[in-house]
Amino acid sequence: MMKIHEHLVKVCSPLDPLSKSMTQAQLWRWLEWFVRHPHDFTEAMEASHVEESLDEQGRSVLKRELDFGSMKVNDKVIIEVGRCIRTEVAANEHWAAGAFTITVVQPKENGSVFLKFTYEEDRDEPMGDDMISNLRRKAYEQKDRDMVDLIVQKVLEEDASVN
Repeated sequence: MMKIHEHLVKVCSPLDPLSKSMTQAQLWRWLEWFVRHPHDFTEAMEASHVEESLDEQGRSVLKRELDFGSMKVNDKVIIEVGRCIRTEVAANEHWAAGAFTITVVQPKENGSVFLKFTYEEDRDEPMGDDMISNLRRKAYEQKDRDMVDLIVQKVLEEDASVN
């Protein structure tokens, strides 16, 4: 697998009111919600079916079928709580095998929380710098920012309902 794109999205920083209320457990609960209920986050998805099991290391492994109407995608998600979530997609007639990893990054020096998104594909050469590749990278980044925005919104709603 070759890394084709990677970027960070800030979840919160010490100056954000959210940083005082968001717990690591809340962040992980919503990240796990994202992979267990992908149709709640992806407008084009009509439905999803998820089966969960544990692997030899005790990690949650989800086998998912994502229904986009005319296209179905089967993937596997490995959850390493507190560290990362890795989604692996097998190759088919439409695309190469790929992987997508979300890693929680918390630099100790500033108290901020970021999510690092890493995209990989089974390819021989790096993704180009042409218009289509750049649009694809921008789409990845927008999708990831939208997911983080939704998670932040859910945490704020939880806090408002408790107070």
